[in-house]
Amino acid sequence: MAGWEEHLTTYLRSVFSQETTIKQVIGVLMNLGVDSTQDLIYVAADDLAGALKPIEIRKVLTCINHCEELSTLDDSCFSDSEDSASQRGPASHARSSASSSLPSSASTTESVGSGCSPLGENNWHYSFNIPWNKIPSTTKKLLEDGKRPSDSQRREVVRVLVAEILAVCNKPGKRHITEIARKMVLQYPTSFRDVIEGQVVGTGYDSLTKQFISRIDNYRRLQAKPARKRLPEDASPTDAKKTKDAYGCVNSDPVLPPGETKQMQKEKQEELLKMFMQKDKDAKKIERLMVETFPSQRRDIMSGPKDTEEILKDWPFLFQDNGMRIHFKELTGVQIDSDFEESTTTKFRRVLQYFQFVQTDPSCNAGSILSRTLSGGDGMCAAVMLLLDHFKEQQEKMFVNVDDTDVAADVDTTKLPWTPCLVVCGDSALTAKFFMVAVDQVIVNEHFTSFSKAFQLMFCSYYVHNIDYPVEMRATLEFLQRCIFKINPDKGTKVARKEKGRQYAVNPRVVTLISKIANFEWTE
Repeated sequence: MAGWEEHLTTYLRSVFSQETTIKQVIGVLMNLGVDSTQDLIYVAADDLAGALKPIEIRKVLTCINHCEELSTLDDSCFSDSEDSASQRGPASHARSSASSSLPSSASTTESVGSGCSPLGENNWHYSFNIPWNKIPSTTKKLLEDGKRPSDSQRREVVRVLVAEILAVCNKPGKRHITEIARKMVLQYPTSFRDVIEGQVVGTGYDSLTKQFISRIDNYRRLQAKPARKRLPEDASPTDAKKTKDAYGCVNSDPVLPPGETKQMQKEKQEELLKMFMQKDKDAKKIERLMVETFPSQRRDIMSGPKDTEEILKDWPFLFQDNGMRIHFKELTGVQIDSDFEESTTTKFRRVLQYFQFVQTDPSCNAGSILSRTLSGGDGMCAAVMLLLDHFKEQQEKMFVNVDDTDVAADVDTTKLPWTPCLVVCGDSALTAKFFMVAVDQVIVNEHFTSFSKAFQLMFCSYYVHNIDYPVEMRATLEFLQRCIFKINPDKGTKVARKEKGRQYAVNPRVVTLISKIANFEWTE
């Protein structure tokens, strides 16, 4: 051994009697990325949790503090002494001044948002204290008992942590998030580590990192509400034309009607909740209350702090066929009624006929879809699958297959895409008898026996929840938007922004296909 390992080993031998323990400590530190004596000042108790016992952690930190080469550094780097560690315990033992000792001229490849606190500039994550005390007590007990939290409990932990992270820095980088996820796994390895049949997958904290990043992206998406356009002072409200405040929407930022109060909205929301719990099927009353509480629904969806799981709890009818249609009509002006469904059926039939005309080879994917459709498969589903195949887009982003006997509780939601999707109960969406709809990895409705109804709720969710089209399905979704749902903005795009490449108001590939089908006697 040479360098920091040799110096630190000298001190470790004064507190540990077994060489195997010393080698374990050195191995853990090397895995943390320690390359020199100077790197040791960044090691905190959280980094060692899970690998060492509490008393062993305190001994290691004491040895680090006394390592002879560290004595030449600023004493402020060691504000947490052995005594303070003993009083607060290993979970909270961290060097709060460590990050402040970083050279101000240190270069970085990431820029930090103006909202970052001055905790070591771009290295604030080393001093970030995980707020375990803010985790629900039932979940905290599971972690302490070494058990894995449920999906909903895990999402709650992610929500709490992200709120704390954004309070420190409003634009955290991936390396910041990764370090925090790593600390969590070290603290509670059996509860959070990515393991399959006893084998650690990847770094062991990849899934937790992904959940953090998705939650932060989700929060930013909900916060990115466009500013309302002001009308001239002399404009008359009755003469004013509705403006599209968001892509494809005519009423994305509604206001309370005259005489309506927030308390009245709350009472109507509670009445809707009561009707849902009692399985009240008074469709006219539900429609009236959903229309009247539309401003509150938009406020909760766009406010930011609430996620899909909370909205599902507060507005359950919003995830039912009738409630979603009402909200979608208020938001986009598109009425999904019997006339719409008749028109939709005609259009999807025309799509099928077009692909049947241009693609007759049964050995290809499109040919297989058409063959199964002729054998009794759902025609609308076949048309959607053929569109995905034509644009060479990822079918698994829209359709996720599970066993035909599965219910919502059986579905591993962590494997679902974050964007709206259909959970297909069976081998193929063409022949499945049951469907579920998921949004943000949450099953929002598990009771569809019709592909048409499930598909409508899935597509409408992109608008109702202000979710961008994923790049992997951008052409298919835009085709459906413009040709099926008749939402045709001439500016902007609903596709998630790409790192490179030009953004088009209308996808050229969609325009080409529309033109070809039009020449094949497309009917409105």
